[in-house]
Amino acid sequence: MNEENKNNLRNLEIANLIYGEGVISVENKNSKTYFESFYKKRDTSNGEEYTRIAPSPTGELHSGALYMAMIDEIVSHKSGGKIILRIDDTDSAREIPGARDRIMNLFKYYEVKIDESYIDGGEYGPYIQSERVDIYKAYVYDFILRGHAYPCFMTSEELDKMREEQTINKVRSGVYGKYAKNRDLTLDEISNKISSGEKYVIRLKSSGDFNKKIKFADEVMGDLSLSENDEDFIIAKGDGIPTYHFSHIVDDYLYGITFVIRANEWVASITKHLELWDKLGVKRPKYGHLMPINKKDGNSIRKLSKRKDPEASVEYFIKQGYTVNAVKSYLMRLANPSFDDWWMSRVKECESNKTLKLDYKDFEFNVNELKRNSRGPLMDFDKLNNMSSDVIANMSAREVYDNVLLWSKSYDKELESILENNKDYALNVLNIEREGDNKRKDIKKWSDVREQIFYFFDELYEADSAELNYDESVKLKIREVLSNEIHYNVNNNESDAVQVEKWMNYMKDEYAMLKLENNGDNNFANMKFGEFMMIIRRLITKRERTPNLFYILKVMGKERVLIRI
Repeated sequence: MNEENKNNLRNLEIANLIYGEGVISVENKNSKTYFESFYKKRDTSNGEEYTRIAPSPTGELHSGALYMAMIDEIVSHKSGGKIILRIDDTDSAREIPGARDRIMNLFKYYEVKIDESYIDGGEYGPYIQSERVDIYKAYVYDFILRGHAYPCFMTSEELDKMREEQTINKVRSGVYGKYAKNRDLTLDEISNKISSGEKYVIRLKSSGDFNKKIKFADEVMGDLSLSENDEDFIIAKGDGIPTYHFSHIVDDYLYGITFVIRANEWVASITKHLELWDKLGVKRPKYGHLMPINKKDGNSIRKLSKRKDPEASVEYFIKQGYTVNAVKSYLMRLANPSFDDWWMSRVKECESNKTLKLDYKDFEFNVNELKRNSRGPLMDFDKLNNMSSDVIANMSAREVYDNVLLWSKSYDKELESILENNKDYALNVLNIEREGDNKRKDIKKWSDVREQIFYFFDELYEADSAELNYDESVKLKIREVLSNEIHYNVNNNESDAVQVEKWMNYMKDEYAMLKLENNGDNNFANMKFGEFMMIIRRLITKRERTPNLFYILKVMGKERVLIRI
């Protein structure tokens, strides 16, 4: 028997010691051969891209995950391919009950059109890693069979001692070279250790040389030169559950993923993954590593943190009442710098053409714009708020009403009740400065609505804490001015601009008359027209900044205005 046959026989016996003789076989439908015949190759003849998003159900969905999912969706659908969602739940100890369904609901809320998942179905499932353990075992078995993996019995004490030695010698930590002490155990040694109940893991038998460089073309980061992997890292734990390094390679292969878009924190592991692909003996997918979303923290800039930053969770934007369109438009801006110019141009188009909608989907996404030589995009709430106000300004009063009502059902029950009980009035309130050329942009998110419309509703107006310390004689005179029907009559034959101009001229005449008739009253002697108008505004709204006062009076009506004063 030649050396190759001896090694093959030895590997087979090691695999059978671990998994049992004949347990993994085509007849049992749990072998690599069976799974590769079961999962058909994807059709990529016309350049179709297949992408995936793989969240872990161990916490809230990160804003960066939505950012990547949006890019995955665009890349795949633009090419005629698909986006697959896989739940990476092999770390059962950290899984939060209900998190996987919450993740799926959030992606659907943000209108990420997933093609295949444990909810949407598909021909390449299961789409939950814990349900694919038999598949991973088949591939670990195959790696052992072909001499690419081995059982390692090193104890935690041995590993700690190894790391201490590496620290003293000032060398890289890890199981590689002379530190991979179980790499060449004899068959008898392995058999004795297993039969005596010693615990073990399965490690990759790396063939890399850390002193050699490999060229790697990243679709986002460009050409990289990296040291080969030489570490015998763990591919399956003692309980048979594979590590993420191994399982995601098997999944991406069988799912037919052609383009892996993920966070740049995985660049440190890419040589491990490339070696696994090579040992699998199949074509690698393309990789694109995205720079993280950052934020300013004082004078420094750091990565968005789940622990420190509420906006790191996508649920933050839902609770605040940002629209889906605004959030995804802003994320598109972070992905493609040219989006800014397109957005400003589109806003102007929408202002001149009332039939157009302001929607990020009309932007021509360019994957090449993801390339960045420095740190990643910066979260800028001022810009987000400006874009969000553009989106809401482009909505009809009915769209705003429906959206606010839906949001308030979860986050502001009092506002919900007021809107439901005063629907027609609320629609008129929300329609103020919504149909003209100069649209109001004071609403950036649904949580702003209460503050922007509270003074139209008596219970909210009375509950507001602002104080109005004006002389009773001033209030009486202003009440007389506002008793005139001119403030509340609507002439549908005249444009808003004409009505506002006529009303403003009337107010100037009334101001001049008050000044003349009350020349000896210090309350009026030095009063400017702007101050006169501000007193009226504050008495009715308790605020100094509001939409045009003419519209407020017209919508609020004479009875409510006079009661206020």
